[in-house]
Amino acid sequence: MFATARSASAKSQIDNNLRYLKQIKQRNTEEIYGDDNVCLFQITKPDKFLKFDFVDYSREWEHLREPTIEDRDLLKAQVADLRTEGKTVREVAEFLGISKAKVQRLLEAIK
Repeated sequence: MFATARSASAKSQIDNNLRYLKQIKQRNTEEIYGDDNVCLFQITKPDKFLKFDFVDYSREWEHLREPTIEDRDLLKAQVADLRTEGKTVREVAEFLGISKAKVQRLLEAIK
């Protein structure tokens, strides 16, 4: 039987040339590259071709952007505006790409 796992890559907020690779789903194998152990690569372009050079292992949270107060206030305003337009909680969540629970929490914070 073959071990199957899916992975995803994302841009690091530390440097535009850094990408990290994370295991997001595994069926019949253990998780090796999860939140606490992602593979970090640097994008280089030798000889006109893009290349991923392994740099190190890292933690995913070190590469995520921390939302600012302005980001949160903007999201609250967007949720409030969409609700006043008559959109349901589900429609607001789908439109903004967030969970329904987050929409509910933001609506409670607005009150």
